[in-house]
Amino acid sequence: MATFSVKPSFVSHTIKSTARNRPAILLAIGVSIFAASICYWSMSRGVGITADSLVYLGAAESIAAGRSVTTVASHYTPLLPAGAPLTIFPPAYPLMLAALIKLGFPVTLAAKWLNAVITAVTVLLIGIITCLGTRGSLAATIVSVLFFVTSAQFFNIYTLAWSEAPFIMFCLLTLVLIMMHVARPHRAVLIAAALAAGFAMLTRYVGVTIIPAMIVTVLFSRRGRPRDRLNDSVLLIIVSVLPLSAWLIRNLLLTNSAAARSLAFHLPGRSDFELFMNSLALLWMPWNISLGWKIPLLACAGALITAVTILVISKSKENHEAAAPLLTGTFAAMYLSFLFIYNSFMNPAVEFDTRVLAPLFIFVNLTAVTAIYQVGKSRRNKSWWPAFLAAAFLLIVVNAAHAVPFMIQRHDNGSGYASREWSESATVDFLKRSNDGRIIYSNGVDVIAFLTGKDALRLPAKIDPVSWQVNQDFDRQMEAMKIEVAQQRAVIVYFDRIQWRYYLPSREELEQSYKLPVMQQLGDGVVFGSQ
Repeated sequence: MATFSVKPSFVSHTIKSTARNRPAILLAIGVSIFAASICYWSMSRGVGITADSLVYLGAAESIAAGRSVTTVASHYTPLLPAGAPLTIFPPAYPLMLAALIKLGFPVTLAAKWLNAVITAVTVLLIGIITCLGTRGSLAATIVSVLFFVTSAQFFNIYTLAWSEAPFIMFCLLTLVLIMMHVARPHRAVLIAAALAAGFAMLTRYVGVTIIPAMIVTVLFSRRGRPRDRLNDSVLLIIVSVLPLSAWLIRNLLLTNSAAARSLAFHLPGRSDFELFMNSLALLWMPWNISLGWKIPLLACAGALITAVTILVISKSKENHEAAAPLLTGTFAAMYLSFLFIYNSFMNPAVEFDTRVLAPLFIFVNLTAVTAIYQVGKSRRNKSWWPAFLAAAFLLIVVNAAHAVPFMIQRHDNGSGYASREWSESATVDFLKRSNDGRIIYSNGVDVIAFLTGKDALRLPAKIDPVSWQVNQDFDRQMEAMKIEVAQQRAVIVYFDRIQWRYYLPSREELEQSYKLPVMQQLGDGVVFGSQ
């Protein structure tokens, strides 16, 4: 049986590094506990729930019940029955939830506790990366963790049952382990980094973008012979892609589709670019100034960070000192490139919202802090670091002013389908009280399932939201539904609050184009049906 021995040099280096970084690590631990407490407090009404959340939670309950990774009936899969294999999302997040369900947690409580723990681990990992990249600088660690803790957008993401939080955590863990290996090569640490990267890919498919960052860093920052570095790179690739490869093969065998995606050529347009810039502005500068001012500021900051990172990598006397900005900067660049390439050639396209761009925010911040710190060490650029600290703390204070009321609002009102407005919905209350045995059609089948426990069928879609293919049977399906309504075999429950499902007929179309009879008007919706 193969074993991994821990070399004395590796142990001594780790001990020395820990001693040097102790104040900054202790600070990161303290902030991580504080952040987790605020995150948990913000979820007083429960973890936030969206349509994606219900797919994750349903898959977790399926795994815990011993039914493998299966999907639930949702707006994604109207023709796919509940219990079919899940392929559109990878399984790591549902698996984590299922482990907590097995321990006796209800699924939503499991998600709430998992979010709080992941928040703490994320802050701690950000602190560790900063310590490793700045030789234990207390000021740099403070800036890095506060960038995260004072972001309203991140508390939004980390209080929802989404896979972004564990994905970011696994990516950060990968980076920590790669930096440890670069500083003091050790095969066990390298394999651990590859496994962490594998879990990142099993959490979100976009996790494949971490592979180039790992390889570039090992090849150009790791000490030792070129042959050893090349061997390390090959090992990283093989171990990291094994879990995802097994998952994709499973999907192909069960559904003839690796990830429920299809090829399609559609370059991002002006609206995509505008959303992209708006999202970046919300992440870094959620202030009440026009986007016309924010775009030049973001462009200048991006150009400065890129230039400083290149300078650090090219001028570093010891390659391993450049590992932090090289690793984080390469990952940020690959992640962003992947998003634009994916949206140009694949369906379903992703929206460039703050949720999708969240990893970019974290890794660009880490790149900026570690690169500018290293440039600021030279006598020629001695003023850079104090100037950066002043700008960073100003940004942190202004962003905190937006984050605090946001967290209070989240605490008071909840989020998504777990929010106060949904729990007090007149349409939901109607469904809870109704004992009508008729079939329910709706634009909110996920809402109905989550809040009432009742089954519903999705309204016919004009296009498939996954493949973007036009539904050739739309008119026939609408006519069949109208007949069911007229014969008192079905009702249509329409939620006015759900405005984002562009692929479904609107309320106005149901009333004016299809002349469906209104059975009951409600405060936030309408029920179509024959009395």
